[in-house]
Formats: sequence, C-alpha cells, structure tokens
Amino acid sequence: GVVTVTGTGGFTVEAYREAADGYDKSNTASVPFEVRPKPVTPVVTAADKPYDGGTAATLKASWKSGDLVGTDEINLNVTGQFATADAGTNKRVTLLSHEAAGTNADKYVITWPESTTASIYKVDAKLANAPTACNLTYNGNAQNLVTTGSTENDIGTIVYSLSQNGTYSETIPTATNAGNYTVWYKVADSVNYTGIAAASVEVEIKKAKPGAASTPAVSGISGQYLREISIPTVTMKVGEKEVEGTFAWKNGNVQLTDNEAMYDAIFTPTDTVNYDTATVQVQVTITTRSTTNKAPMRTTVQNGTANTVLSAAGGRKLVSEAVANQSENIVIKPQITSDVTKAQVSIPASTVSQIKSETNAALTVSAPIADVTIPNGALDTLSSAGGTVNVVTEQVDQAVVLTLTADGKSVDSVPGGVTLTVPAQDAGPGTVAVLVHEDGTRETIRKSVAEDGKVNVPLDGSAKVEIVDNSKEFTDVSASDWAADAVDFASAHELFNGTSETTFSPDQPMSRGMLATVLYNLEGSPAQTQGSGFGDVSSDAWYADGVAWAAKNGIAGGYGDDRFAPEESITREDFVVMLWKYAGSPEAGDQVLPFADADQASDYAQEALRWAVEKGILSGHSDGQLAPRGTATRAQAAQILKRFMENA
Repeated sequence: GVVTVTGTGGFTVEAYREAADGYDKSNTASVPFEVRPKPVTPVVTAADKPYDGGTAATLKASWKSGDLVGTDEINLNVTGQFATADAGTNKRVTLLSHEAAGTNADKYVITWPESTTASIYKVDAKLANAPTACNLTYNGNAQNLVTTGSTENDIGTIVYSLSQNGTYSETIPTATNAGNYTVWYKVADSVNYTGIAAASVEVEIKKAKPGAASTPAVSGISGQYLREISIPTVTMKVGEKEVEGTFAWKNGNVQLTDNEAMYDAIFTPTDTVNYDTATVQVQVTITTRSTTNKAPMRTTVQNGTANTVLSAAGGRKLVSEAVANQSENIVIKPQITSDVTKAQVSIPASTVSQIKSETNAALTVSAPIADVTIPNGALDTLSSAGGTVNVVTEQVDQAVVLTLTADGKSVDSVPGGVTLTVPAQDAGPGTVAVLVHEDGTRETIRKSVAEDGKVNVPLDGSAKVEIVDNSKEFTDVSASDWAADAVDFASAHELFNGTSETTFSPDQPMSRGMLATVLYNLEGSPAQTQGSGFGDVSSDAWYADGVAWAAKNGIAGGYGDDRFAPEESITREDFVVMLWKYAGSPEAGDQVLPFADADQASDYAQEALRWAVEKGILSGHSDGQLAPRGTATRAQAAQILKRFMENA
C-alpha cells in the first residue's frame, strides 16, 4: 500500500500479515524514517525610486511556483535599505528584517537572501521658495541682501554670489553701503539631481534719509531773497547717529513777503553714497522790506466781482513806505472776504510811475484768483499812457484770465513779462499751464512750474491760461521708478517726448543735438535766420535750429574742427555746462565738489558743476560718484532739467 505523511519529524512504518483463518499475526517488519521541513528561498525584489536624500527602500518578497506544498499559505514581509543614498543603477539593497507567517509555516526552512538590487535615479531640483530682495535701508551695518531660498523636499543646496561667474557659497551675500546690487543664486548639478540654472535678484539698499532734530529758525527782511539769508545750523540725524552735510535753500530766488513763513531748505549729506538729501523746513520771521499796502483802499463786491481802487494819495503813501524800507517788492493785496470769481485792482498811473522812478521794486497785485507780479522794468509801459492801470484776474470755467489795461487799453506785452501765480493745491510734476489763444489753439507754457500748492506762470502780458495735468504714461517707467516724477515733468512740459507713444527709453543716452533743442524749445523756439556754421549739422535736420540758436547765444560750441557732433551722447559735465551757460553763467561758490571722483571733472566744467551741485540741480550716483564724464541718460536729463527749472 501507500503511506502518506503530512507532518514533519520521525516516523516508523510497520508491515505485517494480519491474523486470519486461524493464523496469528505474523511476518511483521518495520522501517523508521524522518520527514524534515522543506527548504525554500523567497524571491526578494526592491523597487526603483527617485533620489530623495535617504536610503529607505521598498521591498517585496514572493514564492516561486512549487515552493509551497498543497494549500499551504505563508505570507512574507521584508524590509531593507539602500547601501547609500546616492543615485545609481543596480545598487545593493540590504535586507534588514523579514517575517513569514501562515499555514504550516513551521514545516519549511526559509533561507532569506542577504540583499537584492535596485536603482535610484536622478531628479530635477526644484525651488520651493525663490530668494527675494530684502527691503533695506542703510544703517551702517552689513545686511543680508536676499531672503533664504529653499528647494522642494530639500533636494539640492542653493548657493549665492554677487557675480554670475564668481564664487558661489551657501552664505547669503551681505552689503553695507547704499546702492543697487545683483545677487545671483543657483543649485549646482550633482550625481543625484539636475541643478537649477543661475538666476538673479535685483536688490537696493536705499539711502537713509536724515531728519532734523529741531526746527531751525532765522530772520529775514521782506523783499529779501532767501539766497541772501544764511541757514542756521541744525543737527541732522538718522536714529541716534548724527549726519554731517550742508544746507541750501530749495529755491533761493523766493522773495520774502509774509510776516512769518516756513521755507524748504535742502540738506545735502557729506556722505552722499549712504544718505539721501532731505528737505528741512526753516521758520523765517520776516520784518518788512516788501511793502504791503496799508494805505486806504476801497473794495466793493457785487455779483462775484471784487473791485478795488487805490487812490493817488494812498499810492503816494505806499511808495514812500517802500522807499523808506528799500523794498524790493510792493504788494497790493485787497481785503476780500467773500467768494469771488473776478478781482479788479485799479491803480493810478502816477503811482505806477512813482514805483518805477523812486524804487527798484516789482509790483505784485494779490487776489484770491491769482497773484500778478510785474517787474520794475515793465512799469513804464503801463504808466506812460496816464490814467489808470487795471490788473484783472478772473476765473472763467477752468481757465484764469489775466487782463492788463493802461488808460483803458489792453496791454498784451510788457518788457520782461509778468508772472501769474495760480493756486493749485493738487499740482504735481506733470502739472503745467496751457496758454489758450483767441482762436482756441492751445500752447503748453514750458516754463510754468508747480511748487508749494501753486503754479508760477511766466506771461508776456494779458492772457488766458488753464492749469492742467499733462502727465504721460510710459510702459517702461513705473510709478515707483526713481525718475518717475522727472519723466512726468519733462514730458508734460514738452521739454522732450517719449521715443514712442508708449515708451520713454529712460536709459537711452541723451545727445548733444537733443539738449540744444530742448533748451531752444524752452526759450520759445525763436526763429533762426542763419545756419549753425557746423559742417555736420544739415540745415534740414530736426536739431538744426536748436544747434544754431545754442551756438549763436554761446550756450554750446563745437569741437574746433567744424564739428558739433549732434548725434554724439552728451556727458554729464557737458550737459551741466550748457545748462549753466543758458542760465547766464552765474557765479558759483567755493565749495569743493563732495564726490570721490571729483578730480575726473574737466577744468572748463568746474564752476558749472559747483553751481549745479549747490543749487541741487545735480547729484551723484548711489556709490558716491559724480561720473562727470559718464553719459547722461534721458532719465538723468529729465531729472536735471526738472531741478533746474525748480531751483535755478
């Protein structure tokens, strides 16, 4: 027969003849044997994985066909790890633990392999958080320029440098001085991952702006120019640190008129690299030298119109006071307490003549709608016809109309012109005055300047003007750009336009011909009957009249070889020299140029540069360099012209 054994261990099989038919059990024989556990070896595999910086592995164990007997079921669990975390193919995976459990598991001898193989493949490093520029202001200490970046799953190390091709380090770059910096960062390739190409972050350490520890105060005389008054010493600080520097009036050409007023002074730090200029308000107490009418005047108001009449006797008294005070400005200011849209001030021609002959003072008629200032040299034109001089300012819709009459006749032009000062509380750098001609055509008054809530408008005589926001928008000049206000000013005043309807090209160089044309336009584009005299300036070139005018008036010269080089980029020092000559070559102070590269300035440009720096027209770069021989960009040109028109 067949004997089936299902267990393990020692067994004996006995065979015999059973008793039967009267015979006893006989012929007995036995065979001993042992059933051992079945030896088996599972198949262990490990899964490939992407590089993750760790050695963890995912393993799977299984039986080969025929390893288990009958319906036996034995479940296998196994753990293991890669020998190293680096990427590679057919890497050793060592078994750490294993377990077998199930039906008749004790009847098998399981031999586990020590290891298996699998691959760790390279991955692409990815940024989780890119480094960003820190919001920094100079504080005298080294400061981290960017925030710490990070990678997804910490795969890859971000390294930094201040140069694209320089040495990279895990240390974030720092800087102390104010200025613009470029921080480069990347993740380098490795055996385990593909890195991230170098990218950059633009960072600015802004200049610190000093503040006045107290409000300075000074005394002046009515009619005196601010430039004639010394600014008192005041301590300027950033935090607790004192900052050295010099003071200059923002507009030294302002004449004192009120009993007490606040005027802006510009503080220029010695260290222009790290400290910004600051505006300091100076309290000025004014004693009378500008004579404001105290003589009796008769003012009547009817239907929104104020009529003021100054008598001849009142005029004589006014002139006498001006002579006694050596007044430089005589102000006639009617007391108008109600709302009016029109104000007429009538002055005897004899009074106007006396002001001209007995004083050097200008005459200002101040009314709620606008102030009108007439220079002393123009008073003859108004008084020579006798009778009465009328100064009328009227608000007509959006316009202000100035009417000057002498003995009943309109005066459209006076020598030296007049200045109309119109209140404009919301005026900005793009605010300009527009001259409205009788035929309805409109002309931007380029020399109109907005400051301190008003717009000063130079006029020939009687005129109609509107105050408008003429700002332009350019896609390459954002509102936060350092030159945004200057670009607004230059384009709104039509000093020069954009390079297209939507672009200004602020970093494009300014040419010599372009600046000559800007100043020519600023002067009203007077007709030119002769050419420039330069062989490289064609008579039909867009800059021909500007170059001819500049050469004729001694504002710009050529190179001595019949060349003006109109298309050549203009240097910063040559730009200032032309502007200085346009202003009449005013005398500059003896202050040494406070810039590290001041010795690079040409001898012929020294006085012009000192004048421009003293007036706040020109400033250096953030690194403390004046760069006198560097190219003036269109943005820099706009800034210089804005400061010139506001301060010079």
